[in-house]
Amino acid sequence: MNNLQQQKYVEEYHYGATANLFTFKKIFEDVGYFIPQLKSGGDAEWGSQVFAKGYSLIYADDSWVAHPTRHSLSQLAKKIIRQTGGSYDRSQLNRTRLGQLLRRLYELKPPLRSAFRKAFLESALKNNTQRIQLFFVILFAHYVKRIEEIRLLLGGQSKG
Repeated sequence: MNNLQQQKYVEEYHYGATANLFTFKKIFEDVGYFIPQLKSGGDAEWGSQVFAKGYSLIYADDSWVAHPTRHSLSQLAKKIIRQTGGSYDRSQLNRTRLGQLLRRLYELKPPLRSAFRKAFLESALKNNTQRIQLFFVILFAHYVKRIEEIRLLLGGQSKG
């Protein structure tokens, strides 16, 4: 199963996940480098700068990149916490803390419909045991992210 929707990222959001990005040195020289303080999400931030400078981003369907999967809930939680910290760091420029906190509290509701759809309707898994496991992993990931967002909004430092 491929959760990195590279073509959608490039065509709709104007960035490529950096594990799957090829560019030229002159682009870095013109646009600049990734912001080193961001623990995650630098690819999206940098891609928006590239697009704003008028460069074309092209999805190459004939390219393939292998990336190891996370094999435990602790590895998944660590990734989610890192990504959440990066998103939080980027969002500090755009929203009030109270507005962000209210949004995160609202988002504590479980994403049952989307988790069910991903695990049971869109999944290529072979049996119901795997589908149930995926359903609960989706819920786990949702709550790790929400709890980390609230922790950061209450003054915690983002982790890398």
